[in-house]
Amino acid sequence: MTMTVDLSGVSAGFAEPVPAAQRVFRGVLDALSRPGTLVRLDSTADFGAKGAIALTLLDYETPVWLGENPEPAFGNWLRFHCGCPLAATPAQASFVFLDAVDLPPLDQFHAGDAKYPDTAATLVITLPALTGGAPVTLAGPGIQTRQTIAPLGLAPDFWRQAADNRAQFQLGLDIILAAGDVIVGLPRSTRILTEG
Repeated sequence: MTMTVDLSGVSAGFAEPVPAAQRVFRGVLDALSRPGTLVRLDSTADFGAKGAIALTLLDYETPVWLGENPEPAFGNWLRFHCGCPLAATPAQASFVFLDAVDLPPLDQFHAGDAKYPDTAATLVITLPALTGGAPVTLAGPGIQTRQTIAPLGLAPDFWRQAADNRAQFQLGLDIILAAGDVIVGLPRSTRILTEG
């Protein structure tokens, strides 16, 4: 059985793919190497930071999970520009793109294994804003002493789950919080010290 997808409404990717992807890659590296730091992704991609990250990091070998009720426009856009397969379950995905309200428990995602910890999933979680929420203090590699962030829109239980994720280190998920074209990185090495 052949499935037909209407791609007539799919918007463009990067206007200048190579320099844009290089800038976004550098921005993602900065965010993950300096957890808690707000990093603006300089790109021309649709769908804000999640679109820029997808165009930069995904390809036809990268299974992606978009949730139980994925946004059709973003799914079609991803398939057209990146050629990535859509995973049937959270555990099968290498990358996950979700709004915070649709986020299932973090233990449903693949956290790597002892032989291949690098196969853990990376979650890109879209929020209304990266400021204005309850403050949380972070510590660990890439943070000189402590870093406080206050993302808006995460479930109250998220930070306990993030702390449990850190407890698995060197296994664990890498998480990117995104709002518009700004991101904050929470790699698996980041310790959650306090909840607001």
